[in-house]
Amino acid sequence: MLNIKLRRDYVVALLEEKIYVYLLNDLKKVDQFVTIPNPQGLVALSPNMPDSNACVLAFPEKPAGRVGIVDFSRGKDNPPKAYVDSHKNELAQIKLSQDGTIMATCSGKGTLVRIWDTEKAEMLQELRRGTVAANITDLTIDKSNMMLACASDQGTIHMFKLSGDNTKSSMAGLSSLSSYFGSSWSTAQFRIGD
Repeated sequence: MLNIKLRRDYVVALLEEKIYVYLLNDLKKVDQFVTIPNPQGLVALSPNMPDSNACVLAFPEKPAGRVGIVDFSRGKDNPPKAYVDSHKNELAQIKLSQDGTIMATCSGKGTLVRIWDTEKAEMLQELRRGTVAANITDLTIDKSNMMLACASDQGTIHMFKLSGDNTKSSMAGLSSLSSYFGSSWSTAQFRIGD
């Protein structure tokens, strides 16, 4: 077993190429999914929040870069499943907001973080961490879904506003030529130890 997620109602067990979902109260298997080979054990499950019924599961799918999104709060027997082609390469991180409505993804290249609406399976924002490749070690979304923090092996933490008020390149008008110019840059950045 590579990873396990636990809530007060579900247990999610992840093997390298399969995910099993169980009800916590009686350990009855309610679903299973085949995944892309996933040696990192990437999987995200929205936590139980007192003010939310959400139970969203997100995991890597075939082909590389695709994410499967399952919303168990819409029915345990046949929950709706959506897909997003989040990146062109294998994923490095998948994180869900606490209410399960927003998902953040990044690829192994580590230069872009994409923000997704889990209900509509649509991209909301593209955030640029930098231009130099990095291993993204963690992503986290605050409880109000207003900020995202991104940590990398470069020793930096980037803070992004999820409301769309991040800095854009002065060449953003050229976004038709390259998505590089149209991405939002971090609102704040700091280096660990500074």
